[in-house]
Amino acid sequence: MCGILYVKRDTAKANKTVIKRYHKQRLRGISGFGYITIDKGKVSNLRRFEYENDMVKAIKQEESNEILFHHRTPTSTPNISETNHPILVENEMLDKKYYVIHNGIISNDLELKKEHEELGFKYTTEMSEETVYKTIDREIVSESTVKFNDSEVFAIDLALFLEGKSKKIKSKGSIAFICLETDKKDNIQKIHYGHNDKNPLVIEKSDGMLILKSEGKGEDTEIDTLYSLNYTSNELIEREVNIGDDYRWSKPVDNYDGYNGKRKQIGFTGMDDYRDDDEIEKYYNDKYNNGDKAEFRTEYVDELYERYQELEESQINIKADLDVLKLQIESGVYEDQEEADEWLEEMNVELEDVIDEMKDINYRIVERESTKE
Repeated sequence: MCGILYVKRDTAKANKTVIKRYHKQRLRGISGFGYITIDKGKVSNLRRFEYENDMVKAIKQEESNEILFHHRTPTSTPNISETNHPILVENEMLDKKYYVIHNGIISNDLELKKEHEELGFKYTTEMSEETVYKTIDREIVSESTVKFNDSEVFAIDLALFLEGKSKKIKSKGSIAFICLETDKKDNIQKIHYGHNDKNPLVIEKSDGMLILKSEGKGEDTEIDTLYSLNYTSNELIEREVNIGDDYRWSKPVDNYDGYNGKRKQIGFTGMDDYRDDDEIEKYYNDKYNNGDKAEFRTEYVDELYERYQELEESQINIKADLDVLKLQIESGVYEDQEEADEWLEEMNVELEDVIDEMKDINYRIVERESTKE
């Protein structure tokens, strides 16, 4: 769980607004910080911190009217400045540079990291974690584990998609993000932002001020929508993009409050998640380029298994987040105990939802594999 924040003010410094909005969503993370200052349309400074006091002291001195800010509860890497956000993506195969802040957990990070390294990307957040045993006379390294920030996987994945070098966002998991796209000299050209239904992203507008943030007053941005704001012309383009998940379809629904002849998306429960058969047919025709029913059934079961594996990973990640939150509550870092309890309850509900969906998918797998149709 992390917090993301972007503040742009026309005539005033952004630092006080950043601090105020940060404190309103502080519970999202207090173990790792970073921000970018922007002056006259150009990235002027990138700083990362391990401790809250250092971050607050530094940001209070900033004169910029535009700041991109991130605060985290570490999940994939410990709180060291080199692994904190914002994450810079630059590579010879890319035409632009990208500064990305991300809230969420990526479940297929190992798979995508391998792909990226084969393309020539070098991970800047990669680190080695060693277990050392000490005797009186010497130290013995028993094992070494390579870790990296899974948000860097998403950042590279997003950059490839934005430049048309990948047809889709391949990252799977919980995602909310803000991305500064610049030329090679750090002049900002576009601001991209979006999220899926697993993580929030709110936009707040007023005279002379634009704020993107994880939570608070304002309007929720649409899920699975990529927003791209032209920095010079201020033109905003919105396009529908699957952010963080592949959309899949399940078996026909016999009757669901009049929804005969429709199918339900796996893992979704609302009425709006039911689609007509012609939409499903088009989806599979586009994906497989044929109408082979046997292949349809095989792919359907395969996708159920894949979804189940994703949920298993989500279950592990949520339990890890819960452990971190419980430790934070026990250590007394939260000033508002009632708000902390609300977070705890919300995460427990999320865990129950994942477990319920796993049970449902397991039932569907057994049902499908036991029939010959």
